[in-house]
Formats: sequence, C-alpha cells, structure tokens
Amino acid sequence: MSLNQSAPSSEPLISSRVTPPQHFEVDRYVDKFLSTMCDSSRRRILELLSYPKDQKLSEDVSKIVPIECRSTDIAKLLNLSPATTSGHLKQMASIGIVLSRREGNAIYYSLNNHYLVHAFRDLLLALDKHYHTNVKNTDLE
Repeated sequence: MSLNQSAPSSEPLISSRVTPPQHFEVDRYVDKFLSTMCDSSRRRILELLSYPKDQKLSEDVSKIVPIECRSTDIAKLLNLSPATTSGHLKQMASIGIVLSRREGNAIYYSLNNHYLVHAFRDLLLALDKHYHTNVKNTDLE
C-alpha cells in the first residue's frame, strides 16, 4: 500500500469527530461562562441556589420552585464576606446564570437557567468521576 492510499477503516474521519464551528459570540460566552465558574466559591453559590439534587429536571421548568437567597445569607452560609459574595454574584449575573431582585434593602438571588445549571452539574460529576478513575494517583504538578 502506498503512502497516498489509506486502509479502509470503520473509524470516521477526524474532521467528522471535531466539534462543529460555533458562532464567535457563542465561543466568547462559553469562555466567559467557564472562566467565571472556575472559582470554587461561585460553584458553591451555584449549588446553594440549585434545585434539590433528587428533583428531576422536567421539560416544564416553570414547575421548578426557584430557591432564592439574600446575598447576606449566602455570605453567612458559605463563610464569605458580604463584599466577596457580592462580587461573586455580580460576576454570575454578568453571564446570566443568576437573577437578582431587590426587596427593601435586601437583594435576593436565584438561578436564571436551570438547564444550564443541570448541564454544568453533569460536567462537574463527570470531572469528579474522571479524577477518581484516572487522575487521583498521578502527579498533577
């Protein structure tokens, strides 16, 4: 067989396995979302505002009762300063993952997109499994 010939294969061509190109603005949003959520405190806030783990995410998101927390309560629950918590929540609001509502002096936060949070939770679970299966006993440094 010459170099120009390829053996028949059941494997698809590499180009068919590459993620299709996304619109530039979507790429920017994905990068901003992942970079924002790379902080463990923001992930803890996300978990705090998430629907219960045992609740199935149905197609009718309107049936999910949103969990709302005041920023001061989030700070206390996660042992963070109010200023730090406020900064985290502003970053999360900038990517549209949380919504805020003012009532008097209090600001309440809730999730804006349960599907996105569910997908992110699945990603974290997959990373946890991958770590314990493939990475845990290797040198990460």
